[in-house]
Amino acid sequence: MQGMLEEVGPGVVALIYGGSLQSRVEASLKVASRLALKGPALFLSIYKGFSSLVVSSAHKLSLQGLLNKALFVHVEPSQADVEKLADGLVKVRPPLTVYDQVFTAIYAASLGDIEVKSRLNTCLSLIKAASRRHCLTVLLLDRAKEDGSPMTPRLILRHVDLVVQLPGSPPR
Repeated sequence: MQGMLEEVGPGVVALIYGGSLQSRVEASLKVASRLALKGPALFLSIYKGFSSLVVSSAHKLSLQGLLNKALFVHVEPSQADVEKLADGLVKVRPPLTVYDQVFTAIYAASLGDIEVKSRLNTCLSLIKAASRRHCLTVLLLDRAKEDGSPMTPRLILRHVDLVVQLPGSPPR
């Protein structure tokens, strides 16, 4: 379902795609600000410098207070333990979890391995169930293809409740 950033809320798994990495980070921080988080936010990314980008974006938007208890995790796609990607969400239950290109990168690194696809499917099912059961917000950040569609594979898109395309990406 195509939607607006304002529609992202508790119990929703949303894909935010397109624009620049900075604009996707700023969109996730705007969602965090609107949710008035009561606990730590969890940020997972394939980029080592992602935490610096989040912190500088929060400073730029005057939202530094959102990051007081934030947790940042770097994920190496080729070595990721897929089952553990849902653990933080299921056990800690952060009110906001942001996965920056994590699942798309793992999918691409798997080179079509059916076992990895199955584990990704199970992991995403757990994430969606935990999001709904505990009213947690989950954001998947990804890039856009040249045609304006998300880079996110269909296997992952099936677990998404809301798709938000940012300005600056080609129209779909």
